[in-house]
Order: sequence, then C-alpha cells, then structure tokens
Amino acid sequence: MLTPKGTQVLTNATNDDEIILSWLSGKAKTTKVSYYSTAKQFREFIGKPLSDVMIEDLNLWCDRLKMTYKPVTVQDKILIIKSLYSYCFSVGYLQNNIMALIKTPKVKDDLAQRILDEREVKLLINATSNHRDKVILALMYGCGLRVSEVSELTWGDLKNGKLTVYGKGNKTRTVIVPESVIMMLLNLKPHPKLPYMFTSRSQTRLSRVSIFKMVKKCAEMSGLSDKISPHFLRHSHASHSLKNGANVRLVQASLGHSSVTTTERYLHIDPDECSSQFINL
Repeated sequence: MLTPKGTQVLTNATNDDEIILSWLSGKAKTTKVSYYSTAKQFREFIGKPLSDVMIEDLNLWCDRLKMTYKPVTVQDKILIIKSLYSYCFSVGYLQNNIMALIKTPKVKDDLAQRILDEREVKLLINATSNHRDKVILALMYGCGLRVSEVSELTWGDLKNGKLTVYGKGNKTRTVIVPESVIMMLLNLKPHPKLPYMFTSRSQTRLSRVSIFKMVKKCAEMSGLSDKISPHFLRHSHASHSLKNGANVRLVQASLGHSSVTTTERYLHIDPDECSSQFINL
C-alpha cells in the first residue's frame, strides 16, 4: 500500500494512539515511561492530530519548553518528539516529517561535573546505613551498572564471579564483578521467596526510585553535592577505568554503549596531556 506521495505504508495503525504504541514497542521499560509522558505532554499542548501539526505549533511548543525547563530537558523532549515523527514518517503513517525542520538545541556538556573522584566515591559508599545499600553502590561503581539494571538483578544472573546484565534497549552483556564486591554479595542474605538480588522492606523488588532516594540521602550524609544521582557512579566508573589504562573498546562493551563515541567522551574529562603544555608563556 502506498500513500498519495508514494511512500510505502508499513503500519496498520489508524490513529495517533496506535502509532505511538507501535513506536514505543521494543523500547526499555524506563524509556517507554519517559517517551510516553513526553508524547502525551506534546499532544496535550498542541491539541490536534500529529498529521495536522504546523511549524507554528512546533515553534510555540519549543518556546514553552524553553520557558519551563532547563536546556538539557528541552533538548531531551525535542529529541523524543523528533524520534516519534521520524518513526511515523518512516513507516508511512505520516506523509512528511515536520519535526525535521526543528533544530535540536545544543547544551553545555557538563559531564565532568557528574564524575566523582575516588575519595568521593568511598565517602558515598561509606555513608550507607546498611549492607544492602553498600553492596548496591559498590556494584554500580565497580561494574558501571545503570540503576535500572541493578534494580532488575536476580541471583540467577550471578555465576562464577560474572553478572549477566539486561540493559538498555533489551541488550544483554556480561560483566566481571570485582572480587571485593563478590565478597560483599556473598554476605548479602537472599530473599527466601523472591529471586531479586535487592529487595525492599515491603517484600518486593527494590525499585529504581528507592535506589535514587538512597543515593541522595548518602550524598547528603557524606557532605557531597545534592545533585548526585546513581548515574554519577557509572560516569565515575567509566572515567576512572579509562584513566587507569582500560582500553576504550573494553569500557564500551562493559558499559553497554552502542557507540564508542559515547565512551570516548570520558577520555577528554581529565586529560594527562594538553597542547597548553607545549606553550611557553
């Protein structure tokens, strides 16, 4: 089947709700929540079907975003709606991709500010109030895991000192757990009924929100920035491992980065050499 403009139709979706569900299919659980929320917000603001949106509508939406959110959040939301329109166009649901006319705003790269030094990592880990939380932070830093990956871990994922991690985009990878963290895990008492490695007091899997709150509390207790989140430990793992001599491709595979370009960003955070060293002043 072809649209009037000759684009092949590759979807059975007949309305915006159906095409959005198709667009979200196959994405990670946390990505689905974020993307769906942004798409819902976008549609409520625009107030018309995706096919009827005009450039003026998009300009007003972008202006409202800039008035309401920080630049990085504005960038994220625009990229999400760009993804939606690109998908709709590629499968023939829409005859044009009007979001292609919207430029993605550039934001300052503050990655360096989201990396803890080794002293700060130890302060954060030692600020935990119980063994479970200490293991969680040690695991996130030692293996560079995402908070969602830690939340989903089961005891069956651990074998011979290695963890099978189910990561972003439903990709699976295997990481070696540092011996010191293995020892900590062995002292963690498994739940008698649940398979999950980390459980809550309410006898359920420990949620990513609970881990986020725990990290915030530890940061406060240790006198570190209140902006610290679980992902700071993943950033720190990448930066420290590269600085200590790890191959960039190895770090890419360990972290589950789809592109080595993402991993290479950490190479420039704390350089050992710089052209300024060759300037006589």
